[in-house]
Amino acid sequence: MNAPMADEPMEAMKTVIWKALAWQGTERMTIAIGPDIIRVTSRMSGAAEEGAPFDIDYAAELRGDWSLKRITIASRLAPDRRIELWQPEPGIWRDADGSHLTEFDGCRFIDISLTPWTNTLPIRALDFADAAERSIEVIYIDLPAFTPHRARQNYSRIGASVYRYTDAEHPGFQADIIVDGDGLVVDYPGLFTRAEG
Repeated sequence: MNAPMADEPMEAMKTVIWKALAWQGTERMTIAIGPDIIRVTSRMSGAAEEGAPFDIDYAAELRGDWSLKRITIASRLAPDRRIELWQPEPGIWRDADGSHLTEFDGCRFIDISLTPWTNTLPIRALDFADAAERSIEVIYIDLPAFTPHRARQNYSRIGASVYRYTDAEHPGFQADIIVDGDGLVVDYPGLFTRAEG
């Protein structure tokens, strides 16, 4: 159903390694940024908060405006655990078979529990020219359970490279996330820190 990823020259490639702080885990992510297409590949491994081991790959393709076009998330330990999502237009999602996932209509972004990479998507895609808070609907993917559900989140820019994240459904959770010039997380207090890259 999905067209193959197009081959286009890339302008910049970057690899970063994140270390999880609330559980045992590391992630090695490579991003290639071009004018019209952005590609991401990553591998996350470790043990989740409840002690369950995980070894998970994801690969994503984004448009030049940082909107997600498609993503595949797959477990190396359990081949049956796999999620494929395709967003042909903003807020419309389809699965690997092309079926319209109506329960996620209006969600522009995804949020994957074991990685800080998905925080980059709204940080890069939204306009933070003023100090107003931006409220978004996301597909939250809980790993390693591989269960997606709809969630509401808030972001605001509070410094040159600092963004405040608030879980709209759990207002007690708030984090001031530090990013680099590409919008990739350097420090997510209590959850992730950049180890390399």
